[in-house]
Amino acid sequence: MRIRHPEPNGSRRATPTNLFQHRAGHPPGAAGQDTFFLDARTATDDIWSTIVAFGAGDAVTIWGLAEAGTTLSWIDGQGAATATGLTLHTSVANRPAMSVTLAGYTSADLSNGRLATIFGQDPNSGSDYLYIAAV
Repeated sequence: MRIRHPEPNGSRRATPTNLFQHRAGHPPGAAGQDTFFLDARTATDDIWSTIVAFGAGDAVTIWGLAEAGTTLSWIDGQGAATATGLTLHTSVANRPAMSVTLAGYTSADLSNGRLATIFGQDPNSGSDYLYIAAV
């Protein structure tokens, strides 16, 4: 599968686990386990990404979000016209908003075991993150 992205080096794929790093657009999932990285640490503008074909075994890590000081708002039915789903809007004081839509999901998936979330901190860099996994 070839991934095209408007930014040079915006998307990367490795097999059998696919790794996608992007800043905008609608990256597609591929066969196997996909990992998406969104980076809010140095954002200067609001960011909204939509991920399609996000399935069991896939994950998204949003860098720059700490449990303390981050407000999460989950909204159903948002996203691009052809890829609506569960959208996470994040708010951190004095920083641009970060939003991500998981096409095809709803807020019920946060409690029925289809999606799992956890905050963490990378021990090497000290960077905080929010990890979202499809189970």
